[in-house]
Amino acid sequence: MKPNDPNFLPTRWTLIAHASDPSSPQTQKALEQLCQAYWYPVYAYIRRDGHSEHDAEDLTQSFFLSALEKSTFGKADRAKGSFRTFVLSCLGNFLHNARAHAQAQKRDTRKLISFESLDAAERYAAEGHDDLTPDKLFERTLAMEILRSAEKELEEDRRYDGCLELFQALRPHLFGMEGQTLAELAAQLQMPLETVKSQLTRMRNRYNQLIADRAIEISSREAARDEMIALQNAL
Repeated sequence: MKPNDPNFLPTRWTLIAHASDPSSPQTQKALEQLCQAYWYPVYAYIRRDGHSEHDAEDLTQSFFLSALEKSTFGKADRAKGSFRTFVLSCLGNFLHNARAHAQAQKRDTRKLISFESLDAAERYAAEGHDDLTPDKLFERTLAMEILRSAEKELEEDRRYDGCLELFQALRPHLFGMEGQTLAELAAQLQMPLETVKSQLTRMRNRYNQLIADRAIEISSREAARDEMIALQNAL
């Protein structure tokens, strides 16, 4: 596992506090991580709310810029619920005000998110035309972002440890996409079967921990349990 990075901030309340504090030297880093985690769920919500591709991009930009300028994230209260619920509430209010002031038709030249390098429209099209409400789609896409982010960090961990090839071989078993038995895989890798099983267990445990680190935004045991249940339900 790679050593602790002093510049890395977990997506928890400390991250939210840094993102809302202009005096913090870690504000930009924290804001980037919040945008990375939430930009697509926010975009998907706005699209499902009836806005076009380009308007959704502009509104997503404006939402995060407004949150930064007004220190909106700093107003979140962990005693009142999860941060994702707070973001949903803020987003609903933002869109209501945008409609009231016809802001959806105004182009803001400032850019906080580079949509040119993202596959937002393609990803949204792949979501399909199901019956999910904007709120439910936000929940599901945020859950998927958590899984994607956890998988990416797990891959980087294994790369740092010099075990990237083993990670890639075990990845189908980690995510329930087995194409061959572990015995067959062990023979292919020329490794003892018990070693392969042990490595897979370690990877699964680390992956689950990375998911929990991102999903659990409140420190109490009861809230942690509720957050993990909410993540499972969203998926």
